[in-house]
Amino acid sequence: MEKEFEDFWKQHQKQLLSKAPQKYTDELKASRSFNTAGDWLLLLFELVPGIYFSQAGYLHNEMLNFFCSVVIIFVCMGVGEMLKPYVTGKRSTGDIVNDIKSYYYNRYKEEGSLEGLL
Repeated sequence: MEKEFEDFWKQHQKQLLSKAPQKYTDELKASRSFNTAGDWLLLLFELVPGIYFSQAGYLHNEMLNFFCSVVIIFVCMGVGEMLKPYVTGKRSTGDIVNDIKSYYYNRYKEEGSLEGLL
């Protein structure tokens, strides 16, 4: 039963997320938007270190300098996503998606079939 639902979730995740109840879709949209000061601070936290590294010229090879800057920006983006719930007060998108998944799993257990979920 669990495996059947997991396979169904993997195949139809986008459709299920778009058809989720309004409270989940609104919260998901709000967590992805830049509507608080914390969101903008995190954007600065993600971009400034990479730009600083590229302008500082620690490496004398321009391509290596560029790639290291890109890596720094991606690492800072990952850390920023982990810090986002603490800085902005919003729940992470992963938590919201897990709530949507548990909502559909509970519906699946109640109805006993996958056909009614789509």
